[in-house]
Amino acid sequence: MVTNDTLSPFLSSAAMVFMVAGVVVPVFQKLRIPPTLGYVLAGILLGPFGLIRLVPEDLSGVALHQGNIMSLLAELGIMALLFMIGLELSLDRLRDMRRMVLGLGNSQILVTGAVIGGVAILFGHAAPTAVLLGVCLALSSTAMVMQTMGENNLTARPLGVMCFSVLLMQDLAVVPLLILVGALTLGPADHGDLGRLIVESLLGAGLVLVGMMVLGRWLLRPLMQSVSAARNSEWLMAFVLLSVSAAALITHKAGLSPALGAFLAGLVVAETAYRHEVHVILEPLKGLLLGIFFLSVGMAIDVRAVLDHPLWLMASVVGLFLIKAMVFYPLARLWGIARGMAVEGALILAQAGEFAFVLLGMMMAGGLLSAADGQFFLLVVALSMMTSPLVFHLAPRVRAFLDPETPEGTDHHPSTPFVLVVGLGRVGRCIAQALKDNHRPHLAMDRRMSAVHHAQKEGISAFYGDIRNIQHIHHAVASGAFAVILAVDSLPLTRDVVGTIHRHHPTLPLIVRAHNKESIDDLYALGASVVVAEDVGLAEKLLTGLDHSAI
Repeated sequence: MVTNDTLSPFLSSAAMVFMVAGVVVPVFQKLRIPPTLGYVLAGILLGPFGLIRLVPEDLSGVALHQGNIMSLLAELGIMALLFMIGLELSLDRLRDMRRMVLGLGNSQILVTGAVIGGVAILFGHAAPTAVLLGVCLALSSTAMVMQTMGENNLTARPLGVMCFSVLLMQDLAVVPLLILVGALTLGPADHGDLGRLIVESLLGAGLVLVGMMVLGRWLLRPLMQSVSAARNSEWLMAFVLLSVSAAALITHKAGLSPALGAFLAGLVVAETAYRHEVHVILEPLKGLLLGIFFLSVGMAIDVRAVLDHPLWLMASVVGLFLIKAMVFYPLARLWGIARGMAVEGALILAQAGEFAFVLLGMMMAGGLLSAADGQFFLLVVALSMMTSPLVFHLAPRVRAFLDPETPEGTDHHPSTPFVLVVGLGRVGRCIAQALKDNHRPHLAMDRRMSAVHHAQKEGISAFYGDIRNIQHIHHAVASGAFAVILAVDSLPLTRDVVGTIHRHHPTLPLIVRAHNKESIDDLYALGASVVVAEDVGLAEKLLTGLDHSAI
């Protein structure tokens, strides 16, 4: 039974988390502070080392409690992020990335780890400790980098793909690193089988990953179709969360990162017609859970300890950024990355990562690192992650200064623009087919899975989604939709959707099918760009309206 002593800290922490998400972070955004940095600052202020020291002891319950619950929610946030990243990719794109993952990702870990390890030896650390410190600090923060990329719509662009390729290799490197830590904490006498353990673990991990992908394709897709046939978003969300949890559990039991399992689940779902619906359903949950992770980073920063060693901590954080950036840039150029993008990538990936908290804790527990040194490095990691959003926003300016011949943003070309067709009835299918025949990029959406399957069999790019949820339009616009053709069968639904889309995206061209002549003026008043009455040649007229209104 839950006691009051157990429940009170949880409720106070939950209240503070929702206050941060609903009040504090929006205030920071008004001050033009990035959301990720806003969560970190809130964690510093409201955590156990922040303002709680200034209030009476009987009010100490208002602080965030850095316990198992917060750590668990933070881990769930990282899993949610990796799942959403998997949704944005596909197996084909992942295969295209393999050279970047295995080439640049591997070399970044090895070379950066060697350089940082050499510096650690110069400062008096033993060789085993220096090796682990080097590899530990060579890894970057997937949560910080990819969340900031998402906030700036860079995830699917070349810079985002390059950074994620490196981060994916770092996540895959977790298994041999954990084995290495375990072996080194046992002492020199047990190092003989280290190479064999690492090889066996990598082979086992490879078999697990392949097995999960095969199982996902043959089992997950049919199950998703049966669940989504009920047209119940709650059921679909519950099933997706079950899939993510199961995949994370399998990879965790196999010694891999749970977040990697969530990423694989996202890849499998991305191959289905439900990827957009799942993205819309889970995006708010991902943002809240990931915010808790950033809160936990801020909570780990003891401001008083920072003030005790300000110069050393500042020098260590700056040195970490410089070393990682100076190593990454030539490696990126060696693997064919353009000069400007290599500069930005070097800065964006220069912070330490969340895995360092785990690795440093294991090193302290195993006696490889003293408690004082361990706390110092934990602060360096946390401060580097806190600084990461600021460095991200400075990166384009540094790029422009170091590479003035390449215009800023050259590598940030958007995804291929496309037309979003809403409704796959008779008219909607004719429009989508005409777009396909004229080789015009398009996506079609319908809330009837049978209509989606029928359209896909005809070669139309279609997905499952309910237009009554405006998040579908937000996601489509962010993905490159430059116009919407609304061809649904219901006039009341058409009126509601036109008004909603126009309120949120007033400059988005909206070409609408009118069900009778009396509704034309009404739809124009609601915000439609072009309205076509239902008569002979409706599909052709809607396409003509698209040509006249779209920019």
